[in-house]
Amino acid sequence: MRLTAKSYIWPAIIFFCCSYCLSCVNLSNVRPAPQYVQDVADRVAAAAGTNSAPAYVYGNVDDTAYYLVGTYSFWRKLYIHVNFLNALNGTRRTKDILAFMLGHEIAHWTQHRHNSHAAELEADYGGVILADRAGYDTVYAVMFSCAFFRALEKSQGLDTSHPPADERCRVMFSALCILGKTIAAN
Repeated sequence: MRLTAKSYIWPAIIFFCCSYCLSCVNLSNVRPAPQYVQDVADRVAAAAGTNSAPAYVYGNVDDTAYYLVGTYSFWRKLYIHVNFLNALNGTRRTKDILAFMLGHEIAHWTQHRHNSHAAELEADYGGVILADRAGYDTVYAVMFSCAFFRALEKSQGLDTSHPPADERCRVMFSALCILGKTIAAN
């Protein structure tokens, strides 16, 4: 995918729509996501009552920065880092987790606030609701995501563009309660 100055005004996009800097994204290595990722994105977008969102994979497997392991969106396109996708492919419930993560990004599109802790918490809540509406296992997705966010915070420190992991988990668990979901104690 070739991006030109004519088609995008990069500083404005990155500042307004994304909390990351342009150097974080290897734009020379953006490619369409595998079909199963696009299928999840389509189901979650439909649950949100919006048009399908094109999903892309970006980056290289040798990228190591912690902010390259998740998902993000701008201009109604979804991006997932190759390392995050590779890590999910090792789980037995890849689509459930993707549904929450992509639902989080799609929830950002319906918000009026961007790049704030409140906006991130709203997107976490919305991601759970949208994944559930799309028919995915939200209990599993929340349990995985909470463990992921806590591990990431412990290994990399708090990402100041997002709320602490415990706060995010409380919001996601409250969404599960609203949906009437229960979590079995082991």
